[in-house]
Amino acid sequence: MNSQTFDAPGGVTITSADGCPGAVVPTSSVTCLGPSIYNGPITLGVSVGNSAASGTISGTAAVTQTDNTVVSDPFALNVQDLQPVSGLVDVPSAVTAAPGQSVVVPWTLKNTSVNSYGSGVVGDTVVFTAPVNTTFPVQASVPAQFSSDDGATWGLSNIVVSGCTVSNAGHTLTCAAGYNNLSWDPTVLERFNPTVTVDAAAPAGAALTGGSGVFRYSPAGFSPTDITASLNINTPAANSVNTGTPANANPTAASLLPVPASALSDSGNQEALAYTGAGGVESLAIWAGIALLAGIVIAFMARSAKRRKSE
Repeated sequence: MNSQTFDAPGGVTITSADGCPGAVVPTSSVTCLGPSIYNGPITLGVSVGNSAASGTISGTAAVTQTDNTVVSDPFALNVQDLQPVSGLVDVPSAVTAAPGQSVVVPWTLKNTSVNSYGSGVVGDTVVFTAPVNTTFPVQASVPAQFSSDDGATWGLSNIVVSGCTVSNAGHTLTCAAGYNNLSWDPTVLERFNPTVTVDAAAPAGAALTGGSGVFRYSPAGFSPTDITASLNINTPAANSVNTGTPANANPTAASLLPVPASALSDSGNQEALAYTGAGGVESLAIWAGIALLAGIVIAFMARSAKRRKSE
């Protein structure tokens, strides 16, 4: 019977073998059986372990022909020693929310390295864990933002956090991470903004700890890396006023923090969303115009009354 055997070099595991009848994976050596192996390509998927050396490593596929002669078919695999993503650090902040309230809680990372990280791959995820005495309500997506001025202003990020599902009795929120020409440059902040609901029985005046998010990030040129940052909530003291941002007042990332359009900038390829805050200068100008018009009308009426009196 026709057969073809692939022996993986040291540190390499064969994880799939398309076009290889009879293959059993994962394995360090796989044998393909039958005449169909000559009808098309055989594609091997491999996993390179930490013990594999960088550079080009080679192996030999032993091909047994119908006349029982064996021919060697060498193949080569280029292995690049990829380093994990580094320098993305947690920038903790806390919101204050009363028991029973749903609020947006920022999860923030800063690039403190000299590297500019690009888009990751399909399969990257973000898994959030709710702080103690809180849960995640159902939410299909999580708004994401970036800041290139250390948090003074924020724009919409080119990281898209969507396809979210809630599990573990509301304590886990799992989302897919997508990208739109991301360029995460040095000093740039990225933050995700999940909605969290504080339990009605949560204690007053307490720090609700244990909240986190783990971002599985696989930018080109780096090995997939799990990056963790915190989710922090405080409950107000009894009879005090809370300062949280209600979830129903924050349907999009853009409304999390109104900023002047002129202040939004980014040193990479991300697109800033320019907008102005509700009210603000525009409303003030309108009321100033109304006040001026009223003053003109009053002055005209006074002048007319004086003229009638003199007649």
